[in-house]
Amino acid sequence: ANAPSGGALVLPSIAQAMVDENTVASVDALRAVQAVAERDDGEPSLAAADALEILSAKQLQRTLAIIKPDALAAGSAPAIIQRIREAGLHIVQQRRWRMGQASAAEWLRVSWGSASGGTHRRFFKELSAFYSSGEVLALLLEGRDAIAVWRRLLGPGDPSVGRQTDQRSIRALYGTNKLANAAHGADSPTSAAREIAHVFGPDAMLPKEEDEADTVEWA
Repeated sequence: ANAPSGGALVLPSIAQAMVDENTVASVDALRAVQAVAERDDGEPSLAAADALEILSAKQLQRTLAIIKPDALAAGSAPAIIQRIREAGLHIVQQRRWRMGQASAAEWLRVSWGSASGGTHRRFFKELSAFYSSGEVLALLLEGRDAIAVWRRLLGPGDPSVGRQTDQRSIRALYGTNKLANAAHGADSPTSAAREIAHVFGPDAMLPKEEDEADTVEWA
């Protein structure tokens, strides 16, 4: 059989690059890309055009959101979830649990990408104690530019600053101080991949046919 044309070879590269950058295409788009890559007549096809169109239209990122113990205990989770949905983000999975001291410390090391907390050792200890002080709710979010959208919703890390500069941000509305600031969000594709793998498992970065968005319900 003849080798696929150069144009066909580009398609799986695009798909792989999207995955490498933690940008997720739909399952159907990836299947279309695979089908195009297997062509052996070198002719342009509607499938190729369709695959490119789908990949362009379905560039979805996944990120991790954590509603912290202060906001969860205060009953702010439903309002925060409503803001998430209004921003066009979908909740693919959820996990609610209480971290122990050791697991809270491990989570911070994963989140910060540091084994010791570095120069923030004192804050690291305080934050470990805070995370283990009550239940947290982790949400796997999906949407266009999900990382940036969620970070914009959160606002400044210090709620007092947010109340001056971004009054409708989640931390300004529901946070108390830099420690108890209502919610967490991954700040880059690298940290999002690391945090999602830690909380939901390494396969959670990619869509699955059984994923059901927006399954979080509150009484």
